[in-house]
Amino acid sequence: MSSIKIAGATVNQTPLDWSGNLSRIILAIEEAKKQEVEILCLPELAITGYGSEDLFLSYWYPKKALAQLELILPHCSEITVAVGLPVRIQDKVFNCVAVIENTVVKGFVAKQFMA
Repeated sequence: MSSIKIAGATVNQTPLDWSGNLSRIILAIEEAKKQEVEILCLPELAITGYGSEDLFLSYWYPKKALAQLELILPHCSEITVAVGLPVRIQDKVFNCVAVIENTVVKGFVAKQFMA
């Protein structure tokens, strides 16, 4: 049976620090690739930072998070990455994880049970 190397990365994210958050995610991906990780799991809401409060309810904030996700994609060649972000579907915002495989978003999974 073959093995799969899976890693988790902690990134120190700050709400509204779009460039800093993006930079720390990309650095984590690059480090994982150096260590030959096949699947990298990043934290919940890693793209936006966790403490964004009412911004999650706005229309622009989840949209900006998706735009940041697009900037992450080119860095995900030859690796699978799970990264957290808010996603708006109609009038509801979901705390989701995007699964990226070899630069392609394979899907989103919404958190089912809130604390």
